[in-house]
Amino acid sequence: MNNPPLFEELSVGVLNDTDLERILCKTQEWIDPDSTLHIYPFHEMSLTPTGYDLRAGNEWTSLRDEKRYTVADSGSVLIRSGDTVWINSLELVRMPKNKRLMGMIVSTVWNVRKGLSHVSTNVDPDWIDGKLQIVLHNHSRRDIEMPVGAYLCTLMLFKTATAATRSWRRPQGRDDTPKIVFTPPEPARRKKLIMEIGLVLFAVAVVCVAALFFYDKPFIIPITTLTLFAVALVLQHLNINNKQR
Repeated sequence: MNNPPLFEELSVGVLNDTDLERILCKTQEWIDPDSTLHIYPFHEMSLTPTGYDLRAGNEWTSLRDEKRYTVADSGSVLIRSGDTVWINSLELVRMPKNKRLMGMIVSTVWNVRKGLSHVSTNVDPDWIDGKLQIVLHNHSRRDIEMPVGAYLCTLMLFKTATAATRSWRRPQGRDDTPKIVFTPPEPARRKKLIMEIGLVLFAVAVVCVAALFFYDKPFIIPITTLTLFAVALVLQHLNINNKQR
């Protein structure tokens, strides 16, 4: 495949903002798909010396709820404490069809400072359609709202010496992701339910024993009940902390 001079003139390796400007297609229509990187809608402030800062779209999926949500363009994505979410990028990204460009998605400092972490993922050389899905986890103790259009992560791009020969093995658009991920194993749910029922029965048994042996001391019953309630709160707090780690 013959590549236009602009692409060929770029050195192999990481591309900076100057390099990207030479191969970017910023219009809705993808012009010269064989050798241009298509990003739309393009945001000038997102172009950085190290790549392009992708923005949050209005579609996201919660691992905790096992549901996909859509919010208005003026709305926000809700990332609850301890939850992991998949957020669709606002931009549509298409890699050049010459398969000599690949990407890596890395975290941004301003999101890390809020308590959000992102596992580094890649963009394959043959990715030509579909918005990218960015996975974030909220490690903080508070819920975080991310407005649509807010910066999510940085897309770094690399030019390779030769074209990739293998193809990406899943459909464009990542519609398969929720079907694969959001099916929690039934044994785990059953085990959790059994533990909760066991704790309730244990609490009832303790109160009954206290009532049987200390019937002449009425204050024992409320004290025992309050103690069990406090223990339950502590166990719930420890369970929440474990989920956030």
